[in-house]
Parts: sequence; structure tokens; C-alpha cells
Amino acid sequence: MPLCILVLVCPIDIFGPSVNSVKLFYNQIMSTKCTISYDSEYHLYQECFENDNVYLRLDAGDWDAVVSTADVDWHDGDSRRPSLLLRVDVTMWRKIVEGWVSSSWAAHPEHDHEKLELDLDATKKWIDALARQKAAEKEEGNNE
Repeated sequence: MPLCILVLVCPIDIFGPSVNSVKLFYNQIMSTKCTISYDSEYHLYQECFENDNVYLRLDAGDWDAVVSTADVDWHDGDSRRPSLLLRVDVTMWRKIVEGWVSSSWAAHPEHDHEKLELDLDATKKWIDALARQKAAEKEEGNNE
């Protein structure tokens, strides 16, 4: 578990007794994000006082979002493109990462962004063979 330390940079009493001032100070000066990985296009982090979720923020880069029932936080950080912040249960995140790492795609980064070439004849033959197999199984079931 990463060590997370909160540092108070200046005394709170400079803002006066207002609770809103304290909240503003906390939100702008203090962070509870424990960075796992980041660059200019994303930020993967954990909240320091939370072990249930990881957060993935996508800022720039080539991504699209299709939202159905997810809780999405859109905001326009750099006025060029909105950001997407995903909160993902850590158990689900581990499954996602393990699945990716064990995939043949992850093992061959040289194939990233290559144009896919589909063999339509082979695909048609496979579909026809599958249809014949299903018909044979159905016929066998009718004979019993």
C-alpha cells in the first residue's frame, strides 16, 4: 500500500472561521490522491483513505465514451476536450489487468495500431461449418 502523507502548507486561520474557506483551502492545496501511474493523457490513482476503488481519469488523447448506466464526471479541464473520471472497484480492476496481461494482444505490442486484415473466405467457411454442425446436432436430437 502506498504511503500517503497530508501536509498542511499554511495555517487555516488565515482564511478566518468560514467553513467554506477551509473547504476551498483543502480542495485546492491538499490532495488525497495516491498516484499509481500518469502522463499528460491520463491519471490512475487511489484515494489515500480508501482501499475499495481505483480511479482512472482520461484527459486528452484518443478515447471516446459511451455511457449507459455509469456515473460519469464530465468537466472541461483544458477547454479542448472533456475529461472522464471512472471509479472502478479494485477487485474488478485486478480482473481487468490480469485479463489484459494474459492476453495475446498484451504480449505483442508490435501489433498495436496495425490494420486488421480479415480473411472473409475463411470466416464464411467457418460459419458454414458451424451451421452444418448445428443442423447435424438438431437432426440427431430429432432422431432420439
